[in-house]
Amino acid sequence: MISQTTKKIYIIGTNPLDISDCTLYALKKINDSNLIIIPKKFKKKFINSIKLDHHQIIYEEDLSITNGKKLWKKITKLLSSYEVITHLVDGDPYIDGLGYQELLFFNNHKLDCEIIPGVVKVIDCLNLNSDLLTDRDKNSSVTFVKQFNKRRVANLFYNFYFEKLLIFLKHEKEYNEMNEILLGSNKKNKFTIRLPIKNKLKKINLNYKQKGLKNLNFPTYIIIDNGEKI
Repeated sequence: MISQTTKKIYIIGTNPLDISDCTLYALKKINDSNLIIIPKKFKKKFINSIKLDHHQIIYEEDLSITNGKKLWKKITKLLSSYEVITHLVDGDPYIDGLGYQELLFFNNHKLDCEIIPGVVKVIDCLNLNSDLLTDRDKNSSVTFVKQFNKRRVANLFYNFYFEKLLIFLKHEKEYNEMNEILLGSNKKNKFTIRLPIKNKLKKINLNYKQKGLKNLNFPTYIIIDNGEKI
């Protein structure tokens, strides 16, 4: 087992086209890292924008091992040579990617790992136009449900306490519970529901549970628009 004294892994979400979308905290952790792992799909402009000292190395992901545990095991082995490793990912590690499973993998191996949120790709879908999201005269408010709770979600659906709702779902069971709540709502015809299917956000109906659940990769999120004015 790797010594736990100073070893650290950061999973940092960002925009592969522009490093300026990183938070200052994320940029500091990138700068403090001994090894930075970047997916090959990141643009060279992004990679070149990271100023490395002689202790830091960029290791571009081998696309043949990016599917889960193979890559994470490789990162674990690299900790024997490096103190602090940063794994940059496209989007937000929780909502857009596999950051949560990656975090659990390292935690299960008794490794110190921290997720630093990044750019949530779904934000563009929450905006009614190109204006700032903070302009309430032109954009709806968004309610985020990060930890799925059946009672809370049911209360939101039955009482219409939202304009636009984004629910993070860790696994299929939570999706099924949410679908059950939706079907039980007496105003379900007022909802517009969208899910990320094959990396594209698509409008779905309530029968999607039977038709296409196999196309979902968990964790995932669902967006629900309330068609009635609050």
